[in-house]
Amino acid sequence: MKRRSFLLTAAAVLSLGATSTTFADEPAPKVIRVAFSGIGLGNKPASASSILSTVHQKGFLEQEFAKDGIKVEWSFFAGAGPATNEALALKKIDFATQGDLPLVVARSNGLRTKILAADSFLSKTYLIVPNGKPYQKLEDLKGKKVGVQKGTAGQLRLARLFENVGLTQDDFKLIDMNTETQNAAISTGEVDAVLSSSTDLIARGLARRILTVDDPKVISPSQIWASEEFEQKHPEIVQRFVNVVVSTAAWAA
Repeated sequence: MKRRSFLLTAAAVLSLGATSTTFADEPAPKVIRVAFSGIGLGNKPASASSILSTVHQKGFLEQEFAKDGIKVEWSFFAGAGPATNEALALKKIDFATQGDLPLVVARSNGLRTKILAADSFLSKTYLIVPNGKPYQKLEDLKGKKVGVQKGTAGQLRLARLFENVGLTQDDFKLIDMNTETQNAAISTGEVDAVLSSSTDLIARGLARRILTVDDPKVISPSQIWASEEFEQKHPEIVQRFVNVVVSTAAWAA
């Protein structure tokens, strides 16, 4: 992700505390709850390839709020964006990172969020196939099994990719599975292709890349957001959260 793109996006919210409708005399929260729409390799509670994942791994939020006695809780949802929406509806999270499709679905169903920044902006994604399969280009996969977690930004990226070559989702057999299951399925050849932001399986010799996707019209950035209710009650906490994310982007750059 380019530092300038991230910092310019995030800078737009630096004055949100001054413009928000706040709740009078609202006590500071004892816990800040942050969610990732996904889970790490091997079902580990971790993520990679984003600024927020660096914030998590380095413990920067914990450092920021320790002096106030505020704890930070991290959740990783194998159900990706739809699971994040469910947690938001149940008021179990305050901040999250999420792709564009589930975010739009959330808004259309009345779940209110305040977008703080675009994360993983202009990152690459890869169309990978099992070793030993003859596929050389996307068109070779017509009628084949493609693993994708339906209802997520990944499905929307696939649809855009298909459209670029004059195909639609109906031209493929889309198999609904989460990222971890996709990795297992591509490794064993149970599906013919998946779209992945990780090169781990390639590096381990379990799959090969037939297409690198870096078209911004296909790849959509993840959004880092706060629930609208939390932002209205605790604008100063949201501001400090944004400050940590922006400083981490600068540090990572």
